[in-house]
Amino acid sequence: TQAAPAIGALLGVVFSGWVSRVRRQGVAIVVAITVYAAAVERALADLAVEIDVLEHVLERLVMPWYGRQAAAS
Repeated sequence: TQAAPAIGALLGVVFSGWVSRVRRQGVAIVVAITVYAAAVERALADLAVEIDVLEHVLERLVMPWYGRQAAAS
C-alpha cells in the first residue's frame, strides 16, 4: 500500500534509539524471530479455519444444485 513506507519510517524512528543499547543482540534477534514465527503460524491457522468454513458453506450451496442437475440427466 502507499502507507507502507511511512509506517516503516515511523517504526525505524521508534525502534532505532533503544535497539542500539541491547546487550545480547543475538538473543533479541532469536526472540524477535520466534515472536514473528508464532504470529505467522497463528495467522495461517486462522486462515485454515476460514478456508474450512468457506469450503463447507460452498459445499452446502453448490452440492444440492449439483445433485439436482445430476439426477435430471
